Amino acid sequence: MKMKIRILSVCCAALFVACVVLSIFVIRGSAGQTLNSEESSAATSPLPAGESSDDIQFKLSLLHLYYESKDVVSTLPFTTIQVSQGALIQAFVSGSDSTTAALKYIDNYYDRTIASAYGTMDEILVKYQLILKKYNIACTSSYTSKYNNLSSMFSSLKNSSNELISRTKTLIKASKTNDYDTYYTSYTEQIIDLTDKIESYCNLIMNEYDTLLSDISSDYDILY
Repeated sequence: MKMKIRILSVCCAALFVACVVLSIFVIRGSAGQTLNSEESSAATSPLPAGESSDDIQFKLSLLHLYYESKDVVSTLPFTTIQVSQGALIQAFVSGSDSTTAALKYIDNYYDRTIASAYGTMDEILVKYQLILKKYNIACTSSYTSKYNNLSSMFSSLKNSSNELISRTKTLIKASKTNDYDTYYTSYTEQIIDLTDKIESYCNLIMNEYDTLLSDISSDYDILY
């Protein structure tokens, strides 16, 4: 019973952290909903000094990608933690076949949710490369560095998410062994690692988003 309470406690704590982080960026990202109306008036709105129409279109294209990136980065770790928690509940609350049911739960939802998020990340990077090519952005440009940074963040999140799933499976399999405490500690450390990354990466992505939006619109300040 003590072991079950401890598992359910960490599940609740991790879900709370994930919900708080997600809500922060959902609320902040709501400002991006004004983007469609800004695009419709782009032809008549004054352009920032020194910017051409092509410059603005380029930044608008990137703005869309950073908005998509914010969504998938904030959702992926949240989804991974949900899958992990669901599996642990299966493992420690169900009957004699609980271990098998829990591992099957992970495999089923991994394909439906986490793998789908990975695919979205890959699509964003392909779109980013196409935009750089379309506007003849040099490989030495700061925007190429920004692409590399985004790619690195996606890769890091994938690795961290996969590691959490792996440690969850190990914890489930070790639930009746003497090594349980060691695997439990490893599991909770990975949740912290993933939570830290979502907060850090969402901030970095939103900073890029804010910079682009500021460059595009002279009315940027009224959105906040």
